[in-house]
Amino acid sequence: MEREPKKSFGALVRRYRKKRGLLQVQAAKAFGIRQSYLSGIETGDKDPPSERVLAAIAEALALDANENAALLASIEESRATLRLPNHVTPSQRQLFFVLIRRSEHLSEAHVGALRAVANLQAA
Repeated sequence: MEREPKKSFGALVRRYRKKRGLLQVQAAKAFGIRQSYLSGIETGDKDPPSERVLAAIAEALALDANENAALLASIEESRATLRLPNHVTPSQRQLFFVLIRRSEHLSEAHVGALRAVANLQAA
């Protein structure tokens, strides 16, 4: 079973970190984790961290109540899994996950173009 990238949580962590002007290496040190792990969280390659690390993130970034609530709400979405059919080729799988990772940056025009390419009708 393939896992969907955990983009929602990681995207918020990255947004909040950058908003505070922290480099990844600085944030990772403040969170008590390795930079490679933080990178994996932000890119969606790693699951959201333990409660201890979540608390460290909230404290180090001085999240307000709304930011903290949004971050916590994103955890379940970020842990969502999906199963791809067995006949999906490695190149198709790679394309699928690239589209998921970049989906938040797609305009409606891009989505329409992808639907046209896939011969899908707009919902």
